Amino acid sequence: MACLIKGLLKPSEGKIKFAGRKDSGKNFCKVGVVFQNSENQLFEENVLKDVMFGPKNLGFNENDAKIKAIASLKDVGFDQEKIYESPFELSGGEKKLVAIAGILAMEPEILIFDEPTAGLDIFAKYVFLKLLFNLHQEKNNTIIFISHSYQDIELIANRILTIENKKIIEIA
Repeated sequence: MACLIKGLLKPSEGKIKFAGRKDSGKNFCKVGVVFQNSENQLFEENVLKDVMFGPKNLGFNENDAKIKAIASLKDVGFDQEKIYESPFELSGGEKKLVAIAGILAMEPEILIFDEPTAGLDIFAKYVFLKLLFNLHQEKNNTIIFISHSYQDIELIANRILTIENKKIIEIA
């Protein structure tokens, strides 16, 4: 679903209408996606460069990209002493925070999280869900949370859309 909305995949049939727009891809550039396996989003030699990548590709100069990156890393509660470490040396939870910070640094209107609590223990889930809730409250982003865990979703969602076999079966 997240890949279809962002335009990373084409729908096999039909069209996608999202946030009043009828196409995906470039038209949805204000949509940020954090994948289930956050490590797949990390590739730079250190955390700061990784988070700066998006803003730099949006046209921000080095200094402004750095300011956005540091602010985003603070927003997600990432340890500032680790910003020059390789993202591949981090724990799974830290990698997820860096991936989220990288998306936040691009200032998306809509954040999509694909199975964000998969593989997290109960405490890490709680911390993560609280982070999502706080981000929504502070930044007023729309957050789309794709999950098989209804218990996680109902803790923070104000609307729940249930899809089964490519059909909407419930909106709560």
